[in-house]
Amino acid sequence: MKKFSSKKLKEISKIFGNETNLKILLCLSEDSKNFLRIKKECNVCSPSALNSIKILLKYKLVKKKIVKLKPKRVIYALTDKGLNYIKVLKYIMKKFLTARPSRRTRS
Repeated sequence: MKKFSSKKLKEISKIFGNETNLKILLCLSEDSKNFLRIKKECNVCSPSALNSIKILLKYKLVKKKIVKLKPKRVIYALTDKGLNYIKVLKYIMKKFLTARPSRRTRS
């Protein structure tokens, strides 16, 4: 088996192992959004959404844009890395959701 770095496995686990992270990534794959819109569309509570956004920012899957309007607004969008994760996630979801369990026969 090929060895994977522990750091990379932890990163993947933190991102893909959390339902709220996945919801936010999928939500942002449609369009950039502010915090309240993310929270509403993902149907998650504020602390959970905030924690997930912090993780996604840390791993550079999401970027934070400050729009200089009055009042100042913060918009979140996917980075190129985030777009690549979305492709992988959608591929996994497609394979998982369309795969039929194989029937095992007893010998």
